[in-house]
Amino acid sequence: MGEPTAKDYGREASRKWSAIQANEGYTRRDILRWGALCGLAGALPMGLTGAGCSHLRALKPRHVVLISMDTLRRDHLPIYGYSRQTAPHISELARTSVIFDNAIAAASNTAPSHASMLTGLHPLSHGVRYNWAMLSQDVPTLGEILQGQGFSTGAFVSCIALHSQTTGLNRGFDTYNDVGPLPGHRRAADTFRDTVQWLDSVQKGQQIFLFFHVFDPHFPYSAPVGQTLPGWGYSGIRKGLPLDYPAMREKMRQGFSHEEIQAYVNWYDEEILYADMYVGRLLKALQDKGIYEDSLIIFLSDHGETLGERPWMFDHGGRVVEEQIQVPLLMRFPGGWGQGARINSPAHHVDLTPTILDALGLPPAAKMEGASLLPAVKGLDEGIPRFQISMAKSDPERCPEIQDIINKNQPVFAIRHYPHKLVRYPGLDDKPILRLFDLEADPMETIDLSLVQLAIAKDLQQRLEAWIRQCRTKNQKFKEKTLSPEVEKSLRSLGYLS
Repeated sequence: MGEPTAKDYGREASRKWSAIQANEGYTRRDILRWGALCGLAGALPMGLTGAGCSHLRALKPRHVVLISMDTLRRDHLPIYGYSRQTAPHISELARTSVIFDNAIAAASNTAPSHASMLTGLHPLSHGVRYNWAMLSQDVPTLGEILQGQGFSTGAFVSCIALHSQTTGLNRGFDTYNDVGPLPGHRRAADTFRDTVQWLDSVQKGQQIFLFFHVFDPHFPYSAPVGQTLPGWGYSGIRKGLPLDYPAMREKMRQGFSHEEIQAYVNWYDEEILYADMYVGRLLKALQDKGIYEDSLIIFLSDHGETLGERPWMFDHGGRVVEEQIQVPLLMRFPGGWGQGARINSPAHHVDLTPTILDALGLPPAAKMEGASLLPAVKGLDEGIPRFQISMAKSDPERCPEIQDIINKNQPVFAIRHYPHKLVRYPGLDDKPILRLFDLEADPMETIDLSLVQLAIAKDLQQRLEAWIRQCRTKNQKFKEKTLSPEVEKSLRSLGYLS
């Protein structure tokens, strides 16, 4: 027999709710009600507290909802300490969720990170190394697995970088609602409208897997005027500050004043507030349709954004700095199980699919590189050291401090084991350029310690090189798509092409 397909995995028997009823004597309604009461009493999941509902196990969800907000920095959300109230609906979701404080992106670009979320594999392994590269045909996706399990599957994405014809991420989705090349992106309002229409079309009682993606915090930062009322006040007239990406790049080369940088930051925060409004409306729609309480709801972002911290700003990609690879991650389990817990264990985009399958009682596909986060949520994390790896596509212009010594359009890697982080850039002579940082002492990654802490640098480099070799032995095909003039124009306007 050949290797099992994604649909074979989906058809494998899952744990049955009836067994829980028989063994425990509880109804599903009892468990949901008790979980909510324990949450009000401040109970945490088993292993995180010894009182309250520690005997209750996490319920198997009937539905899975994955919400991704593009280009969202973790540190621009109130739940991660931001002073501005940029996301009241995400904060409300967090109140009954488990919050992960150490989640890292697979890449600092949109398509590779989302492909990792949906496959449990790193970009080198699933084939979508960069934007507009195709998913390898033999890689099983979460959509295919859940489709094989009988779920109705729908994806609603908001930018050209996730288009089915340039990524192949539509595999396993009954409905894959994407965006054409002009203008190449859409507002959260439009994505929400199409999503609700799909929810209305799903037969009552049918299990669903919904992937909902909003793009608004991505440049250009231009939230619809008057639709949100930010508490920090509007930043005034946009005169002289371009919102066209090529024009903004030219202005950046000339230099921004502190006031101009703050204006862009204000507009970025307004975009978060606007997108959050539609996250809230989606959650309300799920509640109205009786889906919310029975769902595993995951909220996260694909990557962050450099704002005013570095010479090259209002951008991402080309490098793997912390503000671009740190991502928010919330998981709301049925009945609010585990609410209030904050998990400091390392988490990664590749862990999403294994975690979802574990929650559903399904085995992960053999090829998956991520791990279920449920043990960490239950307080059963074994504490094994874990190394987090992220990547980007090199672009010397985005790295002005080393632009004369790095190669273009090659992989950039980071291996991270807090507090240390090693970055590997492609050199002009094919010899890697290494940079080692102590994130605790130097969170802005300005002091290279690779020639000072030699043993740490060597250890991390050996681990990274071994990981790269292992990924490349899988022989996943890397197929970069040829872009039409319309798609190329759209990608250039959004900063995806220099």
